[in-house]
Formats: sequence, structure tokens, C-alpha cells
Amino acid sequence: MSVRIYKLGGGGGGLVGEHYVLSLRGGSGYATSQSVLATAPTTITPTTDKVYSAPFIPNNAIVDATFFINVNTPQVGKSARIMIYSNGKNNTPADLLFTEDLSVASSGVRTTTLTFSFDAGTIYWIAFSSDASSAVVSAIPATNLLSLGTKNTGGQQSIFQGMGVFASGAESSFDNYLSNDYSNSEMPLVGVNIP
Repeated sequence: MSVRIYKLGGGGGGLVGEHYVLSLRGGSGYATSQSVLATAPTTITPTTDKVYSAPFIPNNAIVDATFFINVNTPQVGKSARIMIYSNGKNNTPADLLFTEDLSVASSGVRTTTLTFSFDAGTIYWIAFSSDASSAVVSAIPATNLLSLGTKNTGGQQSIFQGMGVFASGAESSFDNYLSNDYSNSEMPLVGVNIP
């Protein structure tokens, strides 16, 4: 079993941390996520228009992956957005590579119809946003995410977040989101289906 180690250094926030991702089990029909521990997901009521993102570093190439979310408490007429960003020069989300909206109007698993292929050993940022104010979705506990390090102000950081306007669509670059910052928060679970 091989282990790849990555060091993501932050900008002015002083974030530095070691990141470990073990090889994915071979074969198809499996799902993975940014979670590094095999514990049950929790739930979160995502903040409207907040963009949650966390790194995803596959050790194996994943061709034609689809994505899913699990809606625990629906909200009629609302949606969630899954986005994939490249890794930027400051080890933060950079350019938009993939986006698709999913309805949160009913409970259960919602799966994308579009696909995306990942290169092995490449840092990606999987992001989630929603226009819902009361929908509840499955989430990865902050302690199960790759540590992005400790901010100078103290505390482990697990996600990179931004504020956008959901109705305006996915931003082509994460730099366009307002108030970008690191946070210690749950990450809405965006599962990656391995075909």
C-alpha cells in the first residue's frame, strides 16, 4: 500500500499541514469522498449562498465519476450545487472545472448526470453550495477532513469557504467569491461514485 504525502501551505493565514490519502480500493462500484476516516456522516443545514470546499487528492485516476449528495430534510423549490475546482498557487480553490445543480426538494440520494475524470495525485477542491435555508444534508465531520493546518489565531482548519450568490451560478474562479477564509466546519458530503 502506498501513501502519498502532500503539504498544503496557506497564504497570509499561516496554514500548513501534512495530508495523507491512501490508495483507493481497486475495481468499480465504490464511492469515496474527502473523508479520511471511516465513520458515519453527520448532518448540516448549509448556510444559504456559502460555498464549502475541501481538498480531494485521488491516488488513482478516476474516469467518468458521478457525484451524489444525501438530502435528509428536503426544502421544496431549492437546489444544491456541486463544483470541482483546480488547486491554485496558494493551495486554495482556483478555476472551476465542473458544476451541476441537484434538487433538494425531496429526501434521499441525489446523483449528478454529468461526469468528471480525476488525474491521480492531483489536488482538486470539491465544493458545495445551496440556495436552501432549511434543507439538511449529510456531512463529513470536521475531524474527518484533511487538516488544512492551524491558523495563527488558533484552531485546526478543515475547509476553505466563500460567500457567493447561488442564483448567479458557479463562479469561474474561487477568487470571485466574497470573504474567502478557512474554517473548522463540517463539509456537506459530496460523494464520488467510481464507475
